[in-house]
Amino acid sequence: MNHPYRRNTKDFIKNRKVTKQFPGVRSGDEILQDLNNRGLRKVIDVDAEVVNAAISKNCGWNKRSIFWDLPYWREHLLRHNLDVMHIEKNVFDNIFNTVFNILGKTKDTYKSRDELNKYCRRPQFAQNIVTSKYLDVPFVLNKSQKKDVLEWVKKLRFPDGYASNLGRCVDANKLKMFGMKSHDCHVFMQRLLPIALREFLPNRIWEPITEISLFFKQLTSSSLTDEELRNLDEQIPVILCNLEKIFPPSFFDSMEHLPVHLAYEARIAGPVHYRWMYPLERYLRKIKHKIMNKAQVESSISIGYIMDEAAKFASFYFKEGHPTLPLKEKRNEVYLDDIVDDDIFEIFKPPGKAIGVEGKRYLANNEYTAAHLYVLMNCPEVQPFIDVFVTEKRKQFPNLNDEAVNALTEQEFPSWFEKYDMAHGRGRGSTLPGRTSSGRGSKASEHPTNETLPIAQFDPTIDNLTKLELSGSISRVLRTIFRKSFKPHGHNWKSLTDGDQLMIWREFKKVYRWTQSKEAVRRVFYKHAANRYKDTVYEVKDKWLKKKEQDLSVSDHVFQEWRRRWEDPDYRKRCEKQSGNRRSERAGEGSGMSTHTCGSRSMREHERALTCKEGKKPSAPRLFRYTHTKGHDDQTFVDQRSRAEN
Repeated sequence: MNHPYRRNTKDFIKNRKVTKQFPGVRSGDEILQDLNNRGLRKVIDVDAEVVNAAISKNCGWNKRSIFWDLPYWREHLLRHNLDVMHIEKNVFDNIFNTVFNILGKTKDTYKSRDELNKYCRRPQFAQNIVTSKYLDVPFVLNKSQKKDVLEWVKKLRFPDGYASNLGRCVDANKLKMFGMKSHDCHVFMQRLLPIALREFLPNRIWEPITEISLFFKQLTSSSLTDEELRNLDEQIPVILCNLEKIFPPSFFDSMEHLPVHLAYEARIAGPVHYRWMYPLERYLRKIKHKIMNKAQVESSISIGYIMDEAAKFASFYFKEGHPTLPLKEKRNEVYLDDIVDDDIFEIFKPPGKAIGVEGKRYLANNEYTAAHLYVLMNCPEVQPFIDVFVTEKRKQFPNLNDEAVNALTEQEFPSWFEKYDMAHGRGRGSTLPGRTSSGRGSKASEHPTNETLPIAQFDPTIDNLTKLELSGSISRVLRTIFRKSFKPHGHNWKSLTDGDQLMIWREFKKVYRWTQSKEAVRRVFYKHAANRYKDTVYEVKDKWLKKKEQDLSVSDHVFQEWRRRWEDPDYRKRCEKQSGNRRSERAGEGSGMSTHTCGSRSMREHERALTCKEGKKPSAPRLFRYTHTKGHDDQTFVDQRSRAEN
């Protein structure tokens, strides 16, 4: 009785104070006595229409229900089981359509604006007499805000089976959502609505919308207590009053009034999920699928139902696993028994499969480190090595507690494990102790050889061992190594430290083997790696300068350092000078840049082709003429510069 909203004559119906008090829930005997005293008739009575029409003008009753003839009806505590599913959907539709100002569905119409100040005192929302326009209201989003919300909804991803794809309901052209089912509204109302509107609405508007969202969320929870329901019963009138202070009177129809009764009904009948319409709607959908003859709907449903019952009854007499019994697999069903390869670690045997189209991208350094650590820490086969590491650290630092040991394990175990693995004769392609190499029971070798690695071929007859064979595959391996080890100072090969280059060399040795001298191969490798590193960094730089996109293989702190260098005025000036030198016309003005007829084949491949064709290795002038003349005729050069160089 003492709530300030009862005396508020400004934010609600103007010049009216509320003095009436809720008398409490009436019993069945009291209601029946009231109906009998008023003289209401049942609709099956002869003069029911005339008598009831006259009586209903002065009360809220318009008939006497035939249910009162049932002997238990007067003692029934829950005479109206309100459907929470449809109430929640209708409340959400009214809020969402009004906030998005959807034509034909919003409650903020011209007519409601005209009647607004007739019932309420809100002159700031009235029509401007001079311009005949209506001012914008604070609870409606503008065009850019609607776009942001809808783009966010399109990118949302939910756990499998949690909700449908809300992105299909987004209409980016008309800036609205359409075709939302009851469960879509249920998820949006309870989980998304407060988040979607948080940044765009003032707090005095956002808070009441969030409160009604939390009310439905608490009401539909799987477990309820009497204290919680009593609190909800006390809160919901205040929540609706706060909404009434925001939205126009046309917003509040009978559906906005019904939430007042939901908490009381939950106290009597229990949790909502035993009483709402979701199971019935799903079953009705199942029944509708049995309709084969649309001219005979009822008979089709009854025949289909009888067939299902008969088939289910007959299935009890079949043995389990009989081929005639239906076996409906879930869309993510994966049987672990089908994975018989013992050489696969347990962590890579997931109880599920991917949904949708697969995609590939490079992991950033922090992502790669986190994934690597996760695999190591959750792989049962690695647990013995973790125990060894922890034992060593506890001997080295006796005073460490468990929390410090765990932190030390996350920081140092991956690098320690790699060194431990290499020191004990294992490496890439080896197996862990206790595992078989083939998955068929063969014993793993303690010191596996590297004979399974591909050979990095070198030709010692050309330029005294200065070129790599298999350069295409080696280049791809190098690019992978580079993208895993980018450094802030590594904007080019020369800026890398000796330790950085040595690390790349060691990673290369894990992938390839060779028959030549180690030092000779290392010298050629550094030369080849420098060129490939330059190409890789150029790809990252070109992607940023032309498309303003960051390469995902480069971590943020590395990319920001490189970007700072690329945008440095002195650096850009040197780049322009070097680019001009490359475009210079050495054969004189108008001669143009040099071209060739090599196509996509390298000079090395043309050299091999000439050797096979002529039976001897071509000289440098012969190779130049072959790759810079039309039709390889050694006479018609492709440009003036080629003729001058010859």
